[in-house]
Amino acid sequence: MAKYDEIHDRYEKQGALDFFEQGIDDACNRIMRQTDYSRDVALDKIKEHNMDIMSVVREWMGVESIQKKERSSNQMVFDEFRSFLDDASINHYKKKELEQAQQEYVRQMRLAARAELERQHSEEEN
Repeated sequence: MAKYDEIHDRYEKQGALDFFEQGIDDACNRIMRQTDYSRDVALDKIKEHNMDIMSVVREWMGVESIQKKERSSNQMVFDEFRSFLDDASINHYKKKELEQAQQEYVRQMRLAARAELERQHSEEEN
């Protein structure tokens, strides 16, 4: 995540420092609404937490920050392989259900046609 100074310099080079200051002011206001921090403390915490408002509020609440584990390339490969197999399995069962429904429909149509033929045959005999 980008640091406060890097973002400040980037906006300063673009000539949009007012826009940056407005964003920082909004962030400080959000932090002050969620915590008992003053504006100066909120600004320091924004800088300390690399512009992450949620991290500032979590720290104030005493909640440990959530760290995402880095996965190895081998784990990513097996994860993709697993999702591929899951998708293939789901598609197989859907196809199987559709084929069964189609076979049941054909069976019902054959029974209805047979019943109709029997009805016509019995009418001819009478």
